[in-house]
Amino acid sequence: MQIVPVSTPFDPSLGKPTFKVYMDSAHPVIKFVKGAFDAVEIWVDKGTGYVKEERAISSPYLDSSPLPAIGKSEVWKYKMIYVMHNKTVGFWSDEATISVYGTV
Repeated sequence: MQIVPVSTPFDPSLGKPTFKVYMDSAHPVIKFVKGAFDAVEIWVDKGTGYVKEERAISSPYLDSSPLPAIGKSEVWKYKMIYVMHNKTVGFWSDEATISVYGTV
């Protein structure tokens, strides 16, 4: 008797990235799972709507954007989508938020 494992073929159109965002050295760090995809596009909303931050090919990604003014805080939101053959594919990730503080 041969047991053959059930395999699901890879379908890029069904991909939905998962990630976590945390602070390190006062900047957000995004840790994601790329899997069989070429990259992820990371988008950020710093209070004025989502804009493309970066196309990242390895995890983790450090967002080294300028921080708020010293003593001020902001809530930044992140989302991402997979990239395959230089085109975005699949579904948008769930959104993640983090509070960012201005430091010296």
